[in-house]
Amino acid sequence: AEARLAAQDAQLAQQDALIKALEAERAAPIAAPPAASPSPSVPSPKATTTPKAPVPQPEPVSQPEPVSQPEPVPQPEPVPQPEPAPLPSLPQTSRQTTRTAEAAPKGVPGKLDLEQAKHHVRQAVSDKVWFCLSLDSQTDLAAALAHLAIASNPIPAPDAATVAGLVTVLERELLQPLLTDFAHYGEESGDRDMVALASDLAQAGSLRALPPLLSETWRSLTAKALTAAAKPRKGLHQTAHADTSDTPFPIDDSHRVMLDEFLQGWDHPIARWLTGGGAEAASDLAQVAQLQTASESLPLWQGQMLQQLVLGHRQKKGILQKIFG
Repeated sequence: AEARLAAQDAQLAQQDALIKALEAERAAPIAAPPAASPSPSVPSPKATTTPKAPVPQPEPVSQPEPVSQPEPVPQPEPVPQPEPAPLPSLPQTSRQTTRTAEAAPKGVPGKLDLEQAKHHVRQAVSDKVWFCLSLDSQTDLAAALAHLAIASNPIPAPDAATVAGLVTVLERELLQPLLTDFAHYGEESGDRDMVALASDLAQAGSLRALPPLLSETWRSLTAKALTAAAKPRKGLHQTAHADTSDTPFPIDDSHRVMLDEFLQGWDHPIARWLTGGGAEAASDLAQVAQLQTASESLPLWQGQMLQQLVLGHRQKKGILQKIFG
């Protein structure tokens, strides 16, 4: 047994020696030739670096192709809208109506800018009143205001006729509805006296017939004031009496009672102002009738006063505001 173990040890030793010899051969470097001594005139060559072979990269995993999206439906291009025209500037609310009238309308000198004048009138009376008026009345008011804005003193007859359009508006918006409905009321009642009064009013066809039917007394302009070139500081008004005033037809208490009976049952803004205003309504209408003219020149102050009575002045309402406001 010992001999066998010794033989195995010898055999293992030989194998170890053989393995070491093989490893020595693999590890031994290749013998390089002896380096020549460098020449003083020739530079030593630089050592070149052997490039490394590129490491192969793994092929990229193919991604699934994106699902094609449906092309968007083309939208129609928006139609360009015209830019809104700039609104004309309005006067400040704190200005009084006469100051508004004194500012000349914009436009060519000597010509009237009715659209600008309409804006001035609309602000003076308020939207509520403005839209209660007919288109003809709106135009008449604007034309009168535009003429007053550039009028000389006195206002010549052609321009005075346009300014008198302020009175025309009251006849259209106040007098005509009153005459029409009063005549119907008289016919329906069968009262001969009321029918006769309605007929007399229609024949007169003037605002000056209303004050003595509304009140026994009222304030009117003096004769001296009506002939003055400038507005008098004193003696502008006087108290008028129905029984001594010049009326289109004879008027007494019975006529006032009949008209009041109609007004009390008439469902109209005019009726509320005439019955509630009394002497004040009679005074306003009387002065408007006195200032009415269409054939002669009109002092500028009278045209401005007519404007104030119809459209208002400062904090005082005009007739149109009192009726429809």
